[in-house]
Amino acid sequence: MDIIAMAARNRERLLTQMEDGLLLLRAPAEVKRNADINYRFRQHGNFYFLSGLSEPNVLLALEKRGKRFRYTLFVHPHDRKLEVWIGPRLHRDDARKIYGARVAHLLKDFKTKLPQLLRDQPRLYLDLQEGSEFSAEILKTLGRLHEINREGVRYPQTIINAASLLTELRLRKEPEEVVLLKQAAKITATAFNRALRALRSGMPEYELQALLEGEFHRAGGTWAYESIVAGGLNGLVLHYIQNRDTLREGELVLIDAGAEYRNYAADVTRTWPVSGRFSPAQKQIYQAVLRAQKAAIAVIKPGATYQDVDKTATGVLVEELLRLKILKGDPGEIIRRRRHAPFYPHGVGHWLGLDTHDAGLIKPGGEDRKLEPGMVLTVEPGLYFQPDRRQTPARWRGIAVRIEDDVLVTPRGHQVLTAAIPKEIEEIETILARRRKHQEARQTGSRRQAGNRRR
Repeated sequence: MDIIAMAARNRERLLTQMEDGLLLLRAPAEVKRNADINYRFRQHGNFYFLSGLSEPNVLLALEKRGKRFRYTLFVHPHDRKLEVWIGPRLHRDDARKIYGARVAHLLKDFKTKLPQLLRDQPRLYLDLQEGSEFSAEILKTLGRLHEINREGVRYPQTIINAASLLTELRLRKEPEEVVLLKQAAKITATAFNRALRALRSGMPEYELQALLEGEFHRAGGTWAYESIVAGGLNGLVLHYIQNRDTLREGELVLIDAGAEYRNYAADVTRTWPVSGRFSPAQKQIYQAVLRAQKAAIAVIKPGATYQDVDKTATGVLVEELLRLKILKGDPGEIIRRRRHAPFYPHGVGHWLGLDTHDAGLIKPGGEDRKLEPGMVLTVEPGLYFQPDRRQTPARWRGIAVRIEDDVLVTPRGHQVLTAAIPKEIEEIETILARRRKHQEARQTGSRRQAGNRRR
């Protein structure tokens, strides 16, 4: 996959949406973790979308004047001593020859060149949702230029949030992006299937985490977000990431994890019985969540709305809570008054792409978002029963179930990108039964070998 060529096409798509003007974006700087150690750098989605660059603290300028376009990069200087420690950095020649910039300058020259970049530009496009310090710096310079302008030079009079344009472009995935998302989903499926076959009582949560993330790296990816491996009551914490407890017989383990491949993310949740079989109460809750998820996925097609998917999941979950006598009353009134929220505190999902919670408004202009081919979203209903909630019958307390898949909107409907990860109760229990039988056979063989050695 040629990321650089894809970024060039993304710039062309953006330019067709822009009016004449100048777009300025800056990549984020590295962030210190502790002492002189930085966190591993991860490029901001909008910058990567337009450049294909994973370099920190560089800057791009995109100019449109009628049918004339110019792409400029501001990059780091060549520093042999520094590169001994951190490896090669992007240089001006590479910016032009490899990354397609017509012009390349050093970052240290940006402030002196900024007035010329702004000159005769009717509009200035900035990402006002990210890089607030950078935007403030540019606006301060622009204000000063207006103040000292004595020659009638035209500088931008209109400031436009570039994020609003980039959000819409990123929401509708191009075929090349879909390929990358499918690869992230494939890596994630392999990792989850290995984790399912490794699951056993007594193992620490972090062992499953290590298995999952090791598979992500083995396949050429990394993790898209901090993996959640939550046994028992930990599953009730939606963003639990400590992963330090022990998985216990009779409990469920909720795993929410996803691979990132070339900056494109997967995001999957599965809930499994540590003992190998769901208890009757666990099974009822799991079936309720699975029914809601399947119903919500079935709604996904061009012309349906994101809100249709959300309302379908919520409606089915409320039906199930009524059927199980966990709630009482009229379904519509329960939903209006959000009486289901203690058991289902989040929405049905989110957009997926360069970010796990990807760019895209759910209600643009206050109107329901209609689904279109190329959009990718997660569908992740769940039910959670806090142990100290006295109104909840005792048999449900402490149970947490979430099931999540990644779904592509296609011209005729949808495709579940993560369908290779089991979620049917019978299939999960069958796999776990085989695993347990295999483990018992190995233990029996080990005991026999030990006995033969003693004899």
